[in-house]
Amino acid sequence: MAGLYFHIPYCRKVCSYCNFHFSTNTSGMNALLDAMELELKNEQHFLLASPLQSIYFGGGTPSLIPAIRIQQFLKLAAIYFSIEKDAEITLEANPEDITLSNVKAWIQAGINRISIGIQSLDAEDLKHMHRNHNAQQAIDSVALALGAGFPSVNVDLIFGSPWLSDAAWQKNLDWALGCGADHLSAYALTVEPKTFLHKKTSKGEWPGTDETKQTAHYKMLTEAADKEGWDFYEISNLSKPGHRAVHNSNYWKNLPYLGIGPSAHSFAGSTRRWNVADNKKYTENMTAGITIHESEILSAADKCNEYLLTNLRTVEGVNMAHWASFGVKSITKMTTEAEDFTTRGLVAIQNGNIKLTFEGRMLADWITAEWMV
Repeated sequence: MAGLYFHIPYCRKVCSYCNFHFSTNTSGMNALLDAMELELKNEQHFLLASPLQSIYFGGGTPSLIPAIRIQQFLKLAAIYFSIEKDAEITLEANPEDITLSNVKAWIQAGINRISIGIQSLDAEDLKHMHRNHNAQQAIDSVALALGAGFPSVNVDLIFGSPWLSDAAWQKNLDWALGCGADHLSAYALTVEPKTFLHKKTSKGEWPGTDETKQTAHYKMLTEAADKEGWDFYEISNLSKPGHRAVHNSNYWKNLPYLGIGPSAHSFAGSTRRWNVADNKKYTENMTAGITIHESEILSAADKCNEYLLTNLRTVEGVNMAHWASFGVKSITKMTTEAEDFTTRGLVAIQNGNIKLTFEGRMLADWITAEWMV
């Protein structure tokens, strides 16, 4: 099984916290989308004929481009690849783009899962995030998508911002878990370099993030998920039972995927590569037949680290026997290294798997870095 990812590098507005590759200048959009179609054709053999279990349109803001281009990408994918009958096909969308005509066009094109960037229902929060919608638009967008017949809806939320009170976060949670969506992705606000948020906080003009608040909000998220019976299957992802996101889950399983578009990453076996993160250069080089990506061959240590990085985040945890199969660490060494973390209540070892506790989840990046070879 494999996945296909399309990176659509355009947005209407710059969110204050975002450090993904995108542009608000859409003047070269058609030429770039044409170049992406060419890359899809040229790279159809990268996945070695593995059938596609998932297709994902991310960004940027994929809902910004004409629905006819989404349809064309999917038509080409069906020509170049074998697509599983029940493949998950996801489109990321912003609330302001979710109109009845757009939703109908996306469903007709073959999209069967929509991921909506809500982020918050709090007006002050949305203002500081520089989001382009208000709370009512967010609520209406989910209702419209569900009412039009989308079989699966994910909503994104951000917690722990300086402007989000505990009461407002609880309101966000109550709505998200009761609005009819079957999946929720929730992320702590982080201050990334070269973002507007970083500029404002580094100058002291905006308050920074509060670790105590973020921990409290994450605990509220965990308690709400338990109360509603949701499957909290990865540090930032939870779903109604049976509705885990296939595409992201396959990333964590280290299954192969092909990324199309500027800055998109691809992975297959021992090969990882990444496209140039420049819209103009990507379009020009792709059209001229010049290589648009760099690549690396993963060593045993690289594979060992990647397995740790992805699987420690999941509820199943790291399988010690599989981790040992890379030939870099023995189970004895893993057990010894885990002792300090188990004593401190950060991890637990169950049936040969190392799993993060709630406290461990809050320190996942540090624990992972400590264990990397």
